[in-house]
Amino acid sequence: MNPERTGIENRQEEEPASVLHEEAGVSDAQKQRTQSMNEAWSARARSFDRCAAQYDDVRPSYPSEAIDEILRFGALNAGARALEIGAGTGKATRRFLDRGLDITALEPGAQLIEVARAACEGSVAFHNATFEDWPIERAEFDLVFAGQSFHWVDQETGYTKAGEALRAGGTLALFWNRDAVVEGALNSRLDELYERRAPGIDKLTPEVLELVEQSVAECITATRLFETSVLLRFPRSSRVSTRHYVALLETRSAHATLPDAVRKHLLADVAELVDAAGGEIEMHYETVVHLAKRRS
Repeated sequence: MNPERTGIENRQEEEPASVLHEEAGVSDAQKQRTQSMNEAWSARARSFDRCAAQYDDVRPSYPSEAIDEILRFGALNAGARALEIGAGTGKATRRFLDRGLDITALEPGAQLIEVARAACEGSVAFHNATFEDWPIERAEFDLVFAGQSFHWVDQETGYTKAGEALRAGGTLALFWNRDAVVEGALNSRLDELYERRAPGIDKLTPEVLELVEQSVAECITATRLFETSVLLRFPRSSRVSTRHYVALLETRSAHATLPDAVRKHLLADVAELVDAAGGEIEMHYETVVHLAKRRS
């Protein structure tokens, strides 16, 4: 399942972002299919770097209430040391810098990190690296956080490595902006369009979104490094123009990695539908925040 239309960057089969496994009994055809999926996943992860400035312009940030709750949960004050995984253009980075945190920010995209450096002011050190490749600093951080990015991390090692970077009692905060499923005539027409133009881009149901959140919680628990995790939700909405909506879709990896002709025709048809409905679309977001404290 490919949930790009709901703002989750994940693979069609809902598999973790992990390397190909050489398991006994797996056929060559299965291995080839998995390898192909891993390559497609990597291509999607790299797609954001090609549209870094546009990403920063149109992607939503995170509500102040969510950031405040993260700080309250961890009893974090100005000067606390934080590690950010997948800083992107610094949307989440800026929120925590505004609260006075001392941030080490990891981002593998060269263009993304350039935008982030230009946009961020405060105590932050950017490193052009993936979390997997970054030499871990054990028990050094009061907070490890990732906004709209942790699904790109190797799921087999990422949760454990994040826990190991935290001091005892430190906080893990993983959060995403999820687009809510909204019913209505325009959404029905968009669904029909995607089924015709890009059937590989699925629209997630609330039931599947709930399974996604359950999976994150289970992965946190499986490390045995954290106390019971909690899930917080922050709903919000905004109306955006046709131009803004299409620009937003262009920054989503499943759209960005479509063949050029397919993407061009798909987005032209999307624009036509939104224009016909008044030239605006109501965007409903739910910022979901997974929080857990490192065991002593």
